[in-house]
Amino acid sequence: MKIRGIVFFSAVLLLVNFFLFPRISGRELILRPKAVVEFGSRISGVGGGPPVMGIQAANRVLFLDEDSRPVHYQEGQSVAVGRDWWAAVVGLGVEIHEPDGRLRSRIPIMAKPYARNDHLFLYNDANGVLHKIDPANGAVLWRREFLSILTVLDARGERSLVGLLDGRCLIVEDSGDVSLEYRPERSRVEAIYGGALSSDGKRLALVAGLEPQRFILLSESRNGFTLINSYETEREIRRYVKVDFVYDDALAAYESDDHVILASVGKDEIRRLEAAGVSRDWSVVGDTGTMAIYGMAIDGGVLKLFTHHDLTLFEGSLPAGIWAMETKGDDIFLIGEKSLGILGVEVY
Repeated sequence: MKIRGIVFFSAVLLLVNFFLFPRISGRELILRPKAVVEFGSRISGVGGGPPVMGIQAANRVLFLDEDSRPVHYQEGQSVAVGRDWWAAVVGLGVEIHEPDGRLRSRIPIMAKPYARNDHLFLYNDANGVLHKIDPANGAVLWRREFLSILTVLDARGERSLVGLLDGRCLIVEDSGDVSLEYRPERSRVEAIYGGALSSDGKRLALVAGLEPQRFILLSESRNGFTLINSYETEREIRRYVKVDFVYDDALAAYESDDHVILASVGKDEIRRLEAAGVSRDWSVVGDTGTMAIYGMAIDGGVLKLFTHHDLTLFEGSLPAGIWAMETKGDDIFLIGEKSLGILGVEVY
């Protein structure tokens, strides 16, 4: 694989920028440009080791070995990528494949595949039917039909979260039983704009409604889920809002235009991480304890890294053409239209 392209040179400039302008965090950051992968079928089979990491870039599937070398590349009409599988719409159904492209199973359901934390869903927005699928064998775990448009999907363990435009959210067990049906109130417009389950599935964070829009935190107890926190968000966002639990589920994070808000699960406290411009995406980088935020400023994309205590570790401009960011392990993937750049993060 050739290490070349604008992403690589920009990554080098990011490194130079960091060491020329050290931050005040007191921690040493090493940001290494690891590889650039140019999309195209010719890269399949280049890697020497088994696939350990799958990346989805729009309608592209890419699996890498432990040295960040490509093992398999595929383009499809609609795709979803899991830890050791990928799914794509083929003909009048969906196919599940091994990382190297071998067919695992065919599912005769006309729907679009979605991957959430290695869980596979098939959703047909024309008829409102949602299936949960076992990616190991293609078996249908449950099927539900909704009259309202689906806005949020998440899954942890044997639980799945479904959020709807009519303001309802449900937690569905793998058995098909509904363990929670919740509808936030007190907003003029009722809709679920964002939501996530904690890693054990026992907490639920939501961004719901308009006028006002609220952040809501629920926790499971003996008598079901109970409300433990609720407040109006600083800004109302009329689109999908990314929500997730971070730092061993101690905080629930959600975007707020030009900030990422961290809400404490155990106490009534919030923290703010400022993005450079409008926040496009954010994620915790593996075991490094750092939060990466990809923002879009007037003059282009900017990557910022923060410590666990909200101090800025790094800030640097990104090359033109980067439209998405994803983290896997201790690596940051900067996704462009024709290539993908990989940055390794180490913090001492």
